[in-house]
Amino acid sequence: MFERPQHSLRELIQFSPLAIEELDPEGKVKLWNAAAEQMFGWRESEVLGRAYPAIPAESRAEFEDEMRHVLNGATIQSKLVRRQRQDGRQFDARLWAAPIHNERNQVIGITKILEDVTVQEAAEERLLLQSAVLQATANSIVITDDQGTILWTNPAFSQLTGYGSEEVLGKNPRLLKSGKQDSALYTNMWATITSGNVWHGEVVNRKKDGSLYNEEMTITPVYISNGGITHYVAVKQDVTLRRVAEAALRQAEMQYRFLFENNPLPMWVFDRTTLNFLAVNEAAIRHYGFSRQEFLSMTTADIRPEEDIPRLLKATAQPIHGLREVTLWRHRKKDGTIIDVEIVSHELDFHGIQAELVAPRDVTERKRAEEALRRAEEKYRAIVEDAIVGIFQVTPEGRPVSINRALARMHGYDSGEQLLAEVSNIGSELFADPNAWQGLGRMLEKNGPLRNVELEIYDKDGNKKWVSANVRVVTDAAGKVVLHEGTVEDISARKAAEKQVQFLTFYDVLTGLPNRTLLRDRVLVALLNARQRGEKVALLFLDLDRFKIINDSLGHSIGDLLLKQVAQRLKRGVQEQDTVAHMGGDEFLILLTGIKEIADAVAVAEHIVKLMAGEFVIPSHSLNITCSLGISIFPDHGGDAETLVKHADQAMYSAKENGHNNFQLFRPGMSVEATARMTLESSLRLAVAKKEFFLEYQPQLDLATGQITGCEALIRWRHPKLGLVLPNKFIPVAESSGLIGPIGEWVLKTACAQARQWQDEGLSRVPVAVNVSALQFRQEGFVELIKTVLQETDLAPEFLDLELTESMLLTDAEVMLSRLQQLRAMGVNLTIDDFGTGYSSFNYLKHFQVHKLKIDRSFMRDVMISQGDAAIAVTIIIMAKSLGLRVLAEGVENEEQVAFLRSHNCDEIQGNYFSQPLPVAEFADKLRGLPHKSDAGLATGHR
Repeated sequence: MFERPQHSLRELIQFSPLAIEELDPEGKVKLWNAAAEQMFGWRESEVLGRAYPAIPAESRAEFEDEMRHVLNGATIQSKLVRRQRQDGRQFDARLWAAPIHNERNQVIGITKILEDVTVQEAAEERLLLQSAVLQATANSIVITDDQGTILWTNPAFSQLTGYGSEEVLGKNPRLLKSGKQDSALYTNMWATITSGNVWHGEVVNRKKDGSLYNEEMTITPVYISNGGITHYVAVKQDVTLRRVAEAALRQAEMQYRFLFENNPLPMWVFDRTTLNFLAVNEAAIRHYGFSRQEFLSMTTADIRPEEDIPRLLKATAQPIHGLREVTLWRHRKKDGTIIDVEIVSHELDFHGIQAELVAPRDVTERKRAEEALRRAEEKYRAIVEDAIVGIFQVTPEGRPVSINRALARMHGYDSGEQLLAEVSNIGSELFADPNAWQGLGRMLEKNGPLRNVELEIYDKDGNKKWVSANVRVVTDAAGKVVLHEGTVEDISARKAAEKQVQFLTFYDVLTGLPNRTLLRDRVLVALLNARQRGEKVALLFLDLDRFKIINDSLGHSIGDLLLKQVAQRLKRGVQEQDTVAHMGGDEFLILLTGIKEIADAVAVAEHIVKLMAGEFVIPSHSLNITCSLGISIFPDHGGDAETLVKHADQAMYSAKENGHNNFQLFRPGMSVEATARMTLESSLRLAVAKKEFFLEYQPQLDLATGQITGCEALIRWRHPKLGLVLPNKFIPVAESSGLIGPIGEWVLKTACAQARQWQDEGLSRVPVAVNVSALQFRQEGFVELIKTVLQETDLAPEFLDLELTESMLLTDAEVMLSRLQQLRAMGVNLTIDDFGTGYSSFNYLKHFQVHKLKIDRSFMRDVMISQGDAAIAVTIIIMAKSLGLRVLAEGVENEEQVAFLRSHNCDEIQGNYFSQPLPVAEFADKLRGLPHKSDAGLATGHR
């Protein structure tokens, strides 16, 4: 019915990247190539012989004009037109059209070529947006050439330094130098960035007007081409006010501690669960007559008459939020005197204990109490003005009456007076929701005092923040509400962190796809719906073929970019109701719902395999990669999520065995991984007897002296066929198969014997650390094994350090405590390994009496760039010191980490910065040749 182009011409048309169409004079489709199918969504078989389908209703008149124009013999060149896809989405395209003539020069049809320009327009918009962001960013930005000559600055630079852009172009950033920095800092800075590394630090610079300021700066080398460094980008931030604020915070904390200990009013803290006194001040000791030791051995029930105890138990059983209203009680002094007291109390987290801070006032000495109150009010006014939380008084209509400095600065004003002068109504001017203030008033009227109300506010510059407020009403003598007052805390960082935590809980950071947790939830919901509807669910387990080669040859940064593009391509390859999840590494899992037949899942799998075979364009690289894909179907291949995932995984491995770049449906018997595991387990059973294991020793260094303080024994397996096998491959198999016992015993005996041999050779007497598996530690006879090994090797107990994980100790704590006490009594040292990754509770450390904590390497990796990791590391060090424990940081790789640990008084380090794990002879040489000065040891040890 419709004439087709010649075969060779049609092949050319079909392979064209541009959509090519042919219409007859009535507007019916005669030709529709593959690019048109991809662009519009209709297959050629769906549109041939039918009216042209891709015109939005509002563009119909324009389309008919185009038809008449071309049928009259004219052409259309590069015209921007509006088109519509099969799913209803509209897009912009560029059109070329020309008439088709027969041999008598009569117009018999129209040829059209279309190009989708949506991506091009989006790219141009992104470039404009990126340029605007650089101009508008609040951080000062400076771009120089590779010699340090300034090429560009943004407005924030001029605002920070006082120099206009035209004043610094062509000059060197040294014009900002204050002369307050050691020249070594700049030498290190230049050496760092010229070697291609990022430099981050803080310097004191001078503005144009001569004033000094503290500046936090990050300098990043830029490679615009494949050659060397072409530019440097410096991002700067004035941190002068932050340094002042940090000093003020430290001072405030000292004042709070001083306030408790030296408060003229009796004060104490008690455990709301056990009623035990936890802390007591001198005023309470003097007033009640009990010594501090006596107080701390008593409960709060001990200072009350017997008949008042039921009321006390009832009151402490009730939860409190913030400040408890004043109540009247009777107390008993040491001499038996009964006094009436007014109690003011507040909830308190006291070192992890749910506690209550109590301030009793003896109302039998009213004048003395009134004088104490006057002094307390004076201190309160000072505390309010200098408090780190915002404090306010506002009329019910919203007019601010009293604002402290912290609240003013929270809104971007320098002082409370400035805010009062510039803001007349906080509801309409400072609240993101103008009706929120009136809403608070209604809530106060209905519910009374409000606590921890979260509100979104504006600062002076229009930026939004989140705050938490406590609000109550103030009434006059007649009971009329005259003021609303309360406290405000900036929780913007917490809200941002919560949002980030929410994202990290359910999504993969690299690809933005759902992670295992979110996928599992969706699979459970999909299975429930499928059971109710009688449908099928498919799981497609996808693994990229030879991805490791790309990672190893081109680097992880290129590998990460490829994974991001793979994720986007997979999302485009499935329906909106389906889920694409990143399982980690180069593994993805696709959940297909609403499946009627297995063939539906097979069709999707075929599409994805073809989709993945297309070229990926990464900056400076064009990559081709294939995938292996396994399919499991509910209910055919399993009735629960774990079984379906396992079977899809096994099918994927079958696809890999069948030459990659294909998919396989699950079938019983796919157990490649199980077979490999059995093979590894069989080899493990013979490895000890065949002497295939050996140990390497990684030195541990004292930061203060630079001397080796010990070493960690690390097991290695030299398999006759597989070569070197690292512990993370075979230890899990050893644990699950019960082989960890004999392997662990071999490690203990070998390490202890080697330590004794080094001592016999006259080398430094340092302890050897041995990792203990949880299964090994729980085995009966473990303590006796330690005794036997020490006796057989003649190694003194103090030269053996057992490394235990914190989660191991918290399982069956009573048994663990008994076992640890036996080891401590024996003289063996105990270390908590990977501290910070598990429960990280310091309470149990006091009971278990360990010797040392090891900060996990995961915190060391990002300690210089992650404030969270840095804070955790510092907290571990401080709290460990308070318990008399030594601290060792593992995974230390560079000088910046060493400087950080030294500045926070960490005791020891372990990692490749000083030395990789060493064979026996090389570690002995290390003991012989290590200099005794700290600086020398750190300067030479890592080369």
